[in-house]
Amino acid sequence: MLRLDTILASSRCPSTPLDPLLIQALPAHQPHLAPSLAFTRSLDASVLSGSSLTQSALLSLTPSTALAHFYGHVGFDETAPLDHHLDSRGIPSERVTARDVFGTKVQPGALVTMVGCGSRTARIGLHDDFLGLATAWHYAGAGSIAITL
Repeated sequence: MLRLDTILASSRCPSTPLDPLLIQALPAHQPHLAPSLAFTRSLDASVLSGSSLTQSALLSLTPSTALAHFYGHVGFDETAPLDHHLDSRGIPSERVTARDVFGTKVQPGALVTMVGCGSRTARIGLHDDFLGLATAWHYAGAGSIAITL
């Protein structure tokens, strides 16, 4: 059986670390989250959760990661697509918006996964461009983005 960490490691330069990042914005005691937690912990991921899950912590860790996995609530307002955001602990000032992600980088070709209602939502702009978190992660350097709902 192939493991994702083995596949990712074999497709990257051996001197480039994977530095996986888990952004856990929902309480860990929820049973349906167990597989996600087990997977990311098997990769020896840095974990942002609870009081450590802040906007500044997330944005400071993203430049070194080649695999970022977020699960939690995602908010979207069609009138302000750059405010499409990862909800960090329900604190508005700690949200990570598409605007924030446009201003950061991940390792080239990184895999970003977002599991949360509204994560695939986007708005088509004036020039037929999609605006939202997925577009922002691509702009930040992600080669692949897996999103739900």
